[in-house]
Amino acid sequence: MCKDCDTSTSSIHEFGKKMKILILGAGGVGGFFGARLIQAGADVTFLLRDKRNQKIKSEGLVIETPKETFTVQPKTVTREQLKPDYDLIVLAPKAFDFEDALASLEGASAKGVFLPFLNGLSHIQTLDEKFGKDRVMGGVAQIAATISSTGAVKQLTELGALTVGHRTAAHETLAREFFTLCEKASFDKLYSENIEQSLWDKWVYLSTLAGMTTMCRGNVGKIASAPWGVETMTSFYAETCAIAQANGFPTKESAQK
Repeated sequence: MCKDCDTSTSSIHEFGKKMKILILGAGGVGGFFGARLIQAGADVTFLLRDKRNQKIKSEGLVIETPKETFTVQPKTVTREQLKPDYDLIVLAPKAFDFEDALASLEGASAKGVFLPFLNGLSHIQTLDEKFGKDRVMGGVAQIAATISSTGAVKQLTELGALTVGHRTAAHETLAREFFTLCEKASFDKLYSENIEQSLWDKWVYLSTLAGMTTMCRGNVGKIASAPWGVETMTSFYAETCAIAQANGFPTKESAQK
């Protein structure tokens, strides 16, 4: 049983019925992948703040990619309108906005499996403690996107990929059903049989990249061209790999090349 409700995870989604998906926000991650899922026929609703909700209701959700611009007319709700109607709740806020995001979901959180697409790992622990591990999938989003001055979601490069997977048997059926929806959508996708390893692999990569660029106040090219730059970055990466291994998630050699 989940900690905050009396609904067992086995009854979260009745197989054969169309999955109802709630996406918190319509920014670079949620907006892009949600729009692509809508194009593929998925039942997607966006949870939005009032100003963003009014704009999307009047103009639609505009997506600008390197190859095309398209508009979808999504279903939207505000936090006051939320009900526990959703099978899957997708989270893609910034880390600093995570607590407020959870608060805004209170009206819908009595039901459904959570699928977070945040960098790092601490949010997984927070969700596990609040809702129980059986209600928390794992996911990795890879995309460079932002909201433009016109309010459109602008994909900056052609990279756009989701990796998803189940963390317990309780939500495996729903996780695979969601991946089936992703297979119909126009973005790259992968189902990970060990999603926790995938999360740690991303952590290793981002920790090295963010740590080095912050410490050196320069991009990777500048660091690599500086004296001892390559050696320092290699050492930094080895340290993050050692941390992952100490936690039971050794980085594969293929990911280290």
